[in-house]
Amino acid sequence: VHDRGALTRVVDGRRTTFTERDGLPAVRGVELARDHDGVMWAAGDGGVARLVGDHWETVVEARTSLAPTLSAYGLLVDRAGAVWACVDGQVLVRRRRDTPFEPFMPLAVMQFVQAPDGAVVAVARPPE
Repeated sequence: VHDRGALTRVVDGRRTTFTERDGLPAVRGVELARDHDGVMWAAGDGGVARLVGDHWETVVEARTSLAPTLSAYGLLVDRAGAVWACVDGQVLVRRRRDTPFEPFMPLAVMQFVQAPDGAVVAVARPPE
């Protein structure tokens, strides 16, 4: 559940609410995905983070060499377990567990989908 700058997780009837104070990227436009190991990922205006216990750990921070500005859009875990994210015009991929995200290609992605043949398809924003 996502509401007014917060994300709420409900497990066995217990609610836990996460905000930026808990390491969650800014939730405006947040995308969520769960990988094959059960790890929850979030991409938002503050970058890309994963849920570790009861806090979010930033994996790709905004305004780094991988993410030069503040917006992260598009998030997908593919069948092979790779995590795909787009951070302000740069597609990033984390191919294996415990490896960092690496640049894949420049493209302003709004959404990722996986085709029946396993190919990752990126829905891009139209050029300005």
